[in-house]
Amino acid sequence: MLDKLYVQARYNLIAMMLVMGLIVTIGCGESEPPVVDAGRDISDAVIDVPIQLDGRRSQSNNGEPLTYQWNVITKPKDSAATLINNESARPILIPDREGDYTFSLVVSDGERVSDPAIVTVNVSASKN
Repeated sequence: MLDKLYVQARYNLIAMMLVMGLIVTIGCGESEPPVVDAGRDISDAVIDVPIQLDGRRSQSNNGEPLTYQWNVITKPKDSAATLINNESARPILIPDREGDYTFSLVVSDGERVSDPAIVTVNVSASKN
């Protein structure tokens, strides 16, 4: 009888240790970074016509809200254009020169930061 109680107690202890180990592993494991999506490249933009970039398809892997950070990587020579609301999911660009504008988007869920996503906007003097 004591042997059965010993085996049962040992089994219960091992089971508890396994469950606690799983809880610690799950609770302390490193979460995945958010998935960033800077939207599609834009090839039909026109000088002085506002365009809105779109990072709304970015996703958090832990359910937390995202913060956004858009940056200008390249722009045409002598361009003074900047992004309006560059910390929103949908910033606005008012291009002031013909050529390519390249932007990066990084998102954070409060724990992790994504790798950058790149989007390019090609601007012409007028619509074809």
